[in-house]
Amino acid sequence: MKKIFLLLLVLLNTCYMFSQKPNIVWIVSEDNSPFLGCYGDKIAKTPSIDKLASEGILFNNAFSNAPVCAPSRATLITGMYPTALGTQHMRSDVKLPDDVKFFPKYLKDEGYYTTLRLKRDYNSPNQEGTWDKDDFWHLEDALTDKGEEQPFFMFYNTWTTHESILTDYERLNDGFRNTFENDKDIEAIIASFPETNPNDVTLPAYHPDTKEGRTDLAFYYKAIQMMDYEVGRIVKFLTDKNLIENTIIIYSSDHGGVLGRSKRFDYESGLKVPMIIRFPEKYKNLIASNTIGKTNRIVSFLDMAPTILSLAGIEKPENMHGSAFMGTYEKAEDTIAYGFRGRMDEAYDMVRTVRDKKYRYIRNYMHYLPNGQHIAFLWGAKSMQAWEKLYQEGVLNSTQKAFFEPRFPEELYDIENDPDNINNLANNSEYASELEQLRNVNRQIIHENFDSGFFPEGELWERSKQGELPYTEVINNCKKEWKMAANAADKATLQPTVKGVKSMLNSKYSTVRFWGATGSVILGDEAISLKNNLLPLLNDESDDVRVVSAEALYLLNEKEFAIKALLEVLNKGNLYVKLRALNVISNRKIKDKRVLNKIETLDTSNKYMDKICTYILNK
Repeated sequence: MKKIFLLLLVLLNTCYMFSQKPNIVWIVSEDNSPFLGCYGDKIAKTPSIDKLASEGILFNNAFSNAPVCAPSRATLITGMYPTALGTQHMRSDVKLPDDVKFFPKYLKDEGYYTTLRLKRDYNSPNQEGTWDKDDFWHLEDALTDKGEEQPFFMFYNTWTTHESILTDYERLNDGFRNTFENDKDIEAIIASFPETNPNDVTLPAYHPDTKEGRTDLAFYYKAIQMMDYEVGRIVKFLTDKNLIENTIIIYSSDHGGVLGRSKRFDYESGLKVPMIIRFPEKYKNLIASNTIGKTNRIVSFLDMAPTILSLAGIEKPENMHGSAFMGTYEKAEDTIAYGFRGRMDEAYDMVRTVRDKKYRYIRNYMHYLPNGQHIAFLWGAKSMQAWEKLYQEGVLNSTQKAFFEPRFPEELYDIENDPDNINNLANNSEYASELEQLRNVNRQIIHENFDSGFFPEGELWERSKQGELPYTEVINNCKKEWKMAANAADKATLQPTVKGVKSMLNSKYSTVRFWGATGSVILGDEAISLKNNLLPLLNDESDDVRVVSAEALYLLNEKEFAIKALLEVLNKGNLYVKLRALNVISNRKIKDKRVLNKIETLDTSNKYMDKICTYILNK
């Protein structure tokens, strides 16, 4: 009888142990690719993260869906494609549909204490009721109001490795002091991080070998060390509070970085991220298809919300696009990771990308422009300024100067043999089947999710009653038009013909006319016969159509008509069409005095307006 009682007691204890919800801590660093010792980086000194990796699962194929913070975080907080929601443009602050919730709200509804450090940046308004505590800075304040037996989810954001430190090196030490201001020995801690010799670092093949590039990258390794120290402090905090054996720890960055052509760009350097998940012994039952160690399974931020819910025993809501890759509701392995690029700060662009385990496919819808459009924040780094200077001097090789020159509509890279993504295989007939396969995957995802990027941002904003309605509602009410616009964009930007573009310019749909005008820009001198179709569009009901038609006509030497239309658009109140017009003025180097005088009078209270206007007036 005594044996039966003891057995029942063990079973009850076991059931209780597994009925306890795990605490979950997600540590997110900024702007860094896998510059970590556990990923084979021989320069990185990252003992804390390396220890997490030795005790957990290291993902070799983890990806952000966007190469910049706000769209990336819009993905991870919703588990949905921002391209479907309209939140793919940098700092767009789009209203979400009522049924789209930030995923920590589902945790909170199940009894979790939810806490956020620092950064929101979700490209949509903060949702009230998501967080129990969303203003803590120091770890000691993170769980002050938590119930004694209450599980918690901590979203810990650290700015230590943010790109901004390259614009002012002292920002790194200042930020570190603020984070650990209660430590009496903070200066000794800072002094303990060894400097990296710039001669020891390796710059990527697309980047010129400059003193500035080496210095920036060497300095960044110090930031990685300091971020690793911060991770170690979090682990120590959990250990000291006797929480470590009840807590699943996730570490990742928010996207790649940090030198030029990494952050903001849809290459491996911008999208591949480090990701490590450490499970305490009592929760290793939540690992099904993965074992402790390294895995080549493809995961992306689209999957993080459903995965974290799954680890807490919560099934994802139906509207989430991602799938759990661990926990109670784990799904089959994804075969691809999808990515995108929209407006980056003040510079417009539209890119979509598909990554399987061997290849990265990139579709450039504005390939007539270079990757290297001027973005003030990016150009704050001395390495970026040095790169541009060498380009202007004409001393770069073909790989290094490609950043500043028009792109191909499609790119295809063999990841294993070309990790820097410099040998484009899209025009190599030997890879035609791979190109076609990934091209079709891109089209499928675009059409399944009614990608909002095929409607220009300014027009979406107007149709949504200037942001009062979710962009999804706008597109749901005109799906026929959306399909025609998406198909027009594909044809106008891949292999445009004069006949096909002419038909688009005459469409009854403004969004189709927009892509027809874009096709006219791509055709260049071949669009000469389309002048009479483009001229009426300078008075189009859509200001986005007017802007791109003006660009096409400017290139066809109808400069007076084009400038008049651009000046009229700059008088409008729509921020996004004004930004698009300023992009044309900047990219086409329009120096007309009337235009410059107008720019001097514009309201530049919006920081992106300020940046591009300042650049145009000073360049």
